[in-house]
Amino acid sequence: MIYISTTDISVNMRLLTWMLRAGLTMAVAGLTWMVWPSQTVDRSYAPLLEHPAFAAGARPRVVVDEGHLNAHTSSGGYRAFARLLQRDGFRVMSSEGRITAAALRGADIFVTVNPLGYIGLAQHLANLAHLERAVRLNADAFDADEAQRVAEWVAAGGRALIVADHAPAGLAARRLALSFGVEMTNWWAEDRSRSDITFTRSNGGVREHPITIGRTSAERVNAVMTFTGQALKPPPGASVLLQFSASAREYPFRRSHDEEGRSVAGLAQAVALPYGRGRVVVLGEAAALTAQRIDAADAASILIGMNRRDVDNQQFALNIVHWLMGLIG
Repeated sequence: MIYISTTDISVNMRLLTWMLRAGLTMAVAGLTWMVWPSQTVDRSYAPLLEHPAFAAGARPRVVVDEGHLNAHTSSGGYRAFARLLQRDGFRVMSSEGRITAAALRGADIFVTVNPLGYIGLAQHLANLAHLERAVRLNADAFDADEAQRVAEWVAAGGRALIVADHAPAGLAARRLALSFGVEMTNWWAEDRSRSDITFTRSNGGVREHPITIGRTSAERVNAVMTFTGQALKPPPGASVLLQFSASAREYPFRRSHDEEGRSVAGLAQAVALPYGRGRVVVLGEAAALTAQRIDAADAASILIGMNRRDVDNQQFALNIVHWLMGLIG
């Protein structure tokens, strides 16, 4: 007779459950990479910084969230951002799984980019199948405990960068953003029927703030280009970094009718705010801090993000992390 203890069964079931979850995570993460984003990472992007902010001494630790089926990770879509920060003297590390006190311990900046979660991924797949009008899933990548944990950590002196695009990422990240009072619309934003939006000082899109001013004239941000994304409604006390023009509109679906749109004049696509003893920056568009390219055999390559030389996206990224660290402002 063979005896099998309940303890052995419990251990085996936990192991099997873990293996199934790990396999599912790898499968859906791979699927996400196949369908979002459609551009390719520009691996030729090699930022050169003459004066790294942390060239000597302690190197601040940036923890990038990769535990919520994020469409962008430090080794994937946000590889360029991670590389830029490393050149500036930061240590960039990833965090897998739920946000815990241990995950935040020792971190100087917490970054999350386009978190989806399982429900958000399902909504994204429905959107790709053009079923977004019929399928409306209540996607939250972060549970209430995680959002509260991050807020408490920032209030105690932490720093956070929250980046979330249009649907479904804005919906999936809304709970975390709302813990700091920032409301995400989750709609698709554009200006003058263009999905790429250039915020400049001359058109009033780049607002005055230590992040856009920088420490010297060489760090001054005059133009930032984003690529669709969503609008943000900042809370009282927050500073708008990028502001939509009077002609900017947003739409509930990628393929919307004109009459479904609404104005986002005066709303933001990037905000910064103090929170307790810490600081937070929220961006409503992710590609601005990437380096991507679209290659075509019969046309010049289209560059997207920090690899463009006609805008200041790279300096904008550096100024954000410098402000979060208290080097400026």
